[in-house]
Amino acid sequence: MPQQHVEHKAAAVYLLRDCWLAEAASQNLDCYHFIAEEGLLSVAEIEAVRREVWPSVKTEQQR
Repeated sequence: MPQQHVEHKAAAVYLLRDCWLAEAASQNLDCYHFIAEEGLLSVAEIEAVRREVWPSVKTEQQR
């Protein structure tokens, strides 16, 4: 059932997270290697979602 009154950014975060979680579980999707550009979500926001889906993966900045 569609949810009403959800901000676009919040919806984008939940959809991205759920998509990555599902594909990581069913198709062994691995973590992305770089972010080419920002859009609705900033790099920091995408990184926050990445940490939920792939908590053990370290980025170049963390190495």
